[in-house]
Amino acid sequence: MDKARTRQKGGFGLGLSLAQQIVVALKGTITVKDNQPKGTIFEVKITGV
Repeated sequence: MDKARTRQKGGFGLGLSLAQQIVVALKGTITVKDNQPKGTIFEVKITGV
């Protein structure tokens, strides 16, 4: 766990790391897009299924 990261609602920060490992194993991609005025969009494409 990276101590430099802060979390307001708790958690361990493992979600994106696990998602990346799964997507790479399935020959896919994760794209991150800004969602103004608030938030972020994570798009997962799986091509190896």
